[in-house]
Amino acid sequence: MTQELVKTLWVTADKLGNNMDAVEYKHVVLGLIFLKIEIKHILRKHGYPPDMQEKATETVLEQAKMMANMIDKEIKLYPDGNSDRDWGMAAED
Repeated sequence: MTQELVKTLWVTADKLGNNMDAVEYKHVVLGLIFLKIEIKHILRKHGYPPDMQEKATETVLEQAKMMANMIDKEIKLYPDGNSDRDWGMAAED
């Protein structure tokens, strides 16, 4: 894992953890680490070129951050859950 990616993960976790207690913060950090591991596993499983895996991982993490920000804004706009937006996270049959 590159130092830049480690730094990005910690900066993201710090931003998310500003208003959380230690137990909640731990879940954020562990979630980011798990996400990175899973992305790399999926890339290897599908034969993604090793020399391109780091950039692909960074791209997916950036996309995940953007989606999390959008969902966070949606939750603040519709705290009762009455948004009609489908975030594509429904369980597949």
